[in-house]
Amino acid sequence: MAFTDTTAMAGLVTDAYDQAVENQNRHAVLLRALPDKHVVDPTHVGDTYTLFKYNDLATGSRLLTETVDTTPIAVPDVTPLTVAIKEFGATVQKTKKLDLTALAGVNPIIVDLLARDQAVSLDDEVGTLAYGGTNVVRAGAKGATNLLTTGDTIKAVDFRNIITKLRENAAMPRRGDLYGVYMHPRVALDLRTETGANAWRDDHKYTSPELFWSGETGVYEGGFVVESARMKKANDGASSATVYRSLFFGAQALAEVVWEAPHTVIGEQIDNLRRFQTYSWYGSLNWARYREENLFRYESIAATS
Repeated sequence: MAFTDTTAMAGLVTDAYDQAVENQNRHAVLLRALPDKHVVDPTHVGDTYTLFKYNDLATGSRLLTETVDTTPIAVPDVTPLTVAIKEFGATVQKTKKLDLTALAGVNPIIVDLLARDQAVSLDDEVGTLAYGGTNVVRAGAKGATNLLTTGDTIKAVDFRNIITKLRENAAMPRRGDLYGVYMHPRVALDLRTETGANAWRDDHKYTSPELFWSGETGVYEGGFVVESARMKKANDGASSATVYRSLFFGAQALAEVVWEAPHTVIGEQIDNLRRFQTYSWYGSLNWARYREENLFRYESIAATS
């Protein structure tokens, strides 16, 4: 008996493909959201902007004598901060033949990839600035990054200490009455698993036990914790141990000046046969450390990897 089956009609049986193409997993981009000081009232457009902070009057006794007039107090000079223009961008060029032969739409993929590239690239630029500075606390009270070694993990006492330093510096909180804390998930894990009195686990065990089941770090000791695996790590500890950087910050730690906001640019088809199409992102902006005392870097080793 002969069957008219998939072998007999093999020419009509083909592989099928899903035309909806998904992106790869992506880590959260955090640092571009850190700068929150912006130009408020510019005099005009220039290739640099100078931001100013005015300083408080010198303190002293303000006791008055009934028959003696006050002595005028000099107002101190302002403190300037200059931010120069920078340009950023990237371009993808697509051919017409790809449009004619691709089984799925290519344009949405290109636009999405460029948007991701924009976010990551600018995040890295901010990170170069944010991870610098002299305000640094290290686990185990180590005096240098290359001294950090196994066991130098984040401790709740360090968390409290940095929040206290921000308060001592009169740093305004970033969200409500909370300071911001960005850290790698491995560092957050160490914070959540530290045991003993005055550690995160015991604090939450008796006050917010529901957080154990969701695995959230959440709000702790005056800081709201946000995690991303994009937070900086480098093999620059003792014996090339991996050192993780966390950031603790208040309001106006970094400034951002924007000449032209980052955006997508679709280029004109200027070749003879109009076969080539460019897609780009472009932005003109720059950043600076505005209130140095409002930003701390914390360095630690992760207990697990």
